[in-house]
Amino acid sequence: EYKAAQAHHVSAFGENYLSNDTFNMIVESDKSAARALSQRALIDKRTKEKICTMLDVAEKSREARLAELYTLTKGLSDRAEKQGKTWCMITLTAPGEYHPTPANGGTCWNGASAEDAQDFISKRWQRIRARFAKINLDYYGLRVVEFHKDGTPHWHVIVFADSSEKETIENVVRDYFPGKNAAD
Repeated sequence: EYKAAQAHHVSAFGENYLSNDTFNMIVESDKSAARALSQRALIDKRTKEKICTMLDVAEKSREARLAELYTLTKGLSDRAEKQGKTWCMITLTAPGEYHPTPANGGTCWNGASAEDAQDFISKRWQRIRARFAKINLDYYGLRVVEFHKDGTPHWHVIVFADSSEKETIENVVRDYFPGKNAAD
């Protein structure tokens, strides 16, 4: 995958998110796993009846993870509302040097991998959290990781805090992620 990114095959202008080779490998792996799981079943010990296949369990597990994320987000939102807190939605991304094919068409990529970009964002977020702790900022939230079309990760973070802290949160984040769109 790294080599595909180096060759600029993975981008908004080529193969989105991952190379066709990797995509095909994942599809084949998923098909193989589905075949194996469909051949295994949960059996009721008393009646010896088939309850469901393991494939059914795996599919329900995916659905459950999405429902779990929604429930967690909704629960945090409800908690924040009861506490009179507001929310900030923050998107964190690594600078162009970490993107094999930056959206602006620049060629500033330094050869960094997706893991390097993830480490960059993670370390910056650790510093942000340390700064929040230093100023005794009372907050909570969650994050999800998504990928740009060039395969580089970015984070979506929702932070709940007192409305009086919103500007502080934004300023601290901008200190560690000062990109040209940071003020948007």
